[in-house]
Amino acid sequence: AAEGLTDQVTLIEADVREVVLPENHFTLAFVAVNSFMHLTTIEDQLATLAAVRRTLIRKGILIIDLFNPDPLTITREDGRLQLERSYELDGCRVQKFVVIESDPAEQMSHVTFIYDETAGDGVVTRRTMQFTMRWLYRFELEHLLARAGFTLRAVYGSYDLEPYTTASPRLIAVAAPRR
Repeated sequence: AAEGLTDQVTLIEADVREVVLPENHFTLAFVAVNSFMHLTTIEDQLATLAAVRRTLIRKGILIIDLFNPDPLTITREDGRLQLERSYELDGCRVQKFVVIESDPAEQMSHVTFIYDETAGDGVVTRRTMQFTMRWLYRFELEHLLARAGFTLRAVYGSYDLEPYTTASPRLIAVAAPRR
């Protein structure tokens, strides 16, 4: 089944705020797994939404998938080194740690992932990755979508499409271009 996909899928590596794609061409845009949260300014968020809107056909759909921020959980774990998971990979034992430093006033999390890979001979290799994410709340996301020319169609709180609530694990918005 995957063999036929190479003719239908093209990977484009570009800045999402400025990507040039055919206008009015796509039926679906899916901003998955918190990737919209890497846009840390309103200007970047609006530029991205404008770029996406240009590419969608009149009846196209935009889906944005975010984690639903819980300020108590975010600030409770602030600055603590936590073991997120351990697993085996290519004969190495890997431990993934995470440190999240939060700035509630700016709705930002500064995240550091630390990967310790222990080889069979006991040699440990450490790799780190740092990034910043900006949390978005439901009505803030709705406002951004409206400013960018989208009409909100639905909001879900999980991948099972359960209704969105304060306690939902996800904030999934489904929107369409306003024409």
